[in-house]
Amino acid sequence: MKAAGLCQSEFIAFSDQDDVWLPDKLEACLAAFTHDDVLLAYHNVTVVSGELKPLATFDRHGAPRTVNPPNSVHPSLFILGMTLVVRSHLRRFSGHWPETSNLFNASEVEAHDQWFFFLASCMGTIAYIAKPLALYRRHGGNATVWARNFGVPSQMDHVKVTDLTNFRSREISAGKRAYILERLQNELAEPQKARVKAAAIGYRKLETSYRLRQKLYRSDDIVSRTRQLIASLCAGVYLPGRQWGAGRRALARDIVRGIILPVSERPGCAH
Repeated sequence: MKAAGLCQSEFIAFSDQDDVWLPDKLEACLAAFTHDDVLLAYHNVTVVSGELKPLATFDRHGAPRTVNPPNSVHPSLFILGMTLVVRSHLRRFSGHWPETSNLFNASEVEAHDQWFFFLASCMGTIAYIAKPLALYRRHGGNATVWARNFGVPSQMDHVKVTDLTNFRSREISAGKRAYILERLQNELAEPQKARVKAAAIGYRKLETSYRLRQKLYRSDDIVSRTRQLIASLCAGVYLPGRQWGAGRRALARDIVRGIILPVSERPGCAH
């Protein structure tokens, strides 16, 4: 964030020390800023080993469209900082960054890529380039782990594991994002003011969603858990992501892990 604050150009591109940019990366990203409302562009990558052997791509982490209007990208979408090009004027909101909470670890602030993607997705349009424009290097055993966990996911991966600590981290993160957005409304003019207001409401819904899902897993018996699942359904917890819901895969996992199988806290990822 300090380095971004020192930049003087209209656009900022982030780079990791061991990844490889393809020659047309910057040109392609800058071409995606077709109008002033595009605040951020990002691209696909080819995942490679330390020896640059291709392993997979980041297709499953791509945005749903080439041009994504405000509040249309799921808040939990996983992106890499080295794929981003962002308008530098978003730095004016950096004073709020220390108030954030990381999606994966509530004791830390959001990473720079999470922060800028969050702002851009609420305030304006995000452009996505499906073509891989960089090589994302994974070293040693990390390459094998990545290929297993991210490259070719099993259809059951989303229902096997529940991590309540992760749910709690995401609840805290959503609540803090909502709080920041509620304050930002007073700093913005239309149409961004209305967009930020809508996003604040959405993040409050997410905060409630993660809180209700934790209650399901912490309930003592199957009757209580079933009632909690019904309450979550009625509250819109499992609506599609574009409607600030957890989606059908989360519903399937909560039925399997929360109702059918015994409750336990195991390491994993929350969606």
